[in-house]
Amino acid sequence: MLTETFRTPIQIAASTRKISHQDIIFCIGSCFAENIGGRLREHKFRIMENPHGILFNPLSIGECLQQILQQREPDLPFYHNGLWQSYQFHGCFSNPDRETCIRGMREAGQKAYSFAQKTDWLILSLGSNVIYRLKENGNVVANCHKMPSGLFDRQALAFQQMQAPLQVALQLFKQLRPNLQCLLTVSPVRYIKNNFEENSYSKANLRILAHRLCESFDWISYFPAFEIMNDDLRDYRFYAKDRIHPSEEAIDYIWDCFSDVFFSDETKQLNSEIAQVRKSLMHNATFPESDAYRQFCETTLQQLNRLQTRCPALDWEEERRLLETVVHNTD
Repeated sequence: MLTETFRTPIQIAASTRKISHQDIIFCIGSCFAENIGGRLREHKFRIMENPHGILFNPLSIGECLQQILQQREPDLPFYHNGLWQSYQFHGCFSNPDRETCIRGMREAGQKAYSFAQKTDWLILSLGSNVIYRLKENGNVVANCHKMPSGLFDRQALAFQQMQAPLQVALQLFKQLRPNLQCLLTVSPVRYIKNNFEENSYSKANLRILAHRLCESFDWISYFPAFEIMNDDLRDYRFYAKDRIHPSEEAIDYIWDCFSDVFFSDETKQLNSEIAQVRKSLMHNATFPESDAYRQFCETTLQQLNRLQTRCPALDWEEERRLLETVVHNTD
């Protein structure tokens, strides 16, 4: 009773456009995009997440998508502290060897374009309207790589600066994939590095941007992750220890809301069975050489195969290989 009394649950209408395991999903944007992307991946959806790394602002997201969709070469990297790295890519692409760094960025772009050619759903999470420009040339960076702050000018994007590059990218994607559906979210992660006022201003602008895009294009819809976190959960209990990121419990709740909106009953049932198999796969055997464990793996393999028969789009190759190694080990 008290739980309901002190909450205002958000009523979200179920989408008429459902996401299924047959769909190809491209997920890009803030770390919240990776939270949702991670849950989709756990449930065996076919997904690509942030091929350049996490992106927070709409300008960098739009430019990243344009670079991928137009198959442009990556910007040349710069050298600092023994590493070649790019302001447009995550640090995982950095490398002591210049050509290795360039090759890694180029291959990421090629893989992303190949994936985009098959994409059915684009999930895009907007994190902040704050950007950093290099003073030497005015270019907006997607990743500062912990370079000295004096190299950058920090500013908040005006509405048109956010809308134009993102809208161009979305229209390019739609030209490539005429049946594309796009799902926008505003990340519930709080960006309070400087102050709370800036976070409120930033989220308000991002929410207006999402609203305008949904008004302009009937193939773009909005999922209220930000509103669920701030108006439904609305309590520090649902934040991680940093009081900035949603806790696992909050992400679970938002995922359940997402499931109710975008999954059919059949897909939710399949997700539940996939979760059970994954739980079995995480089982740590006390006696891995025992007949009992071999029988356990054989039963799990049978469950996996039944799911594969029902939904051929599921990829269990790695899990099947591990289970068959145990089942067929007669030593």
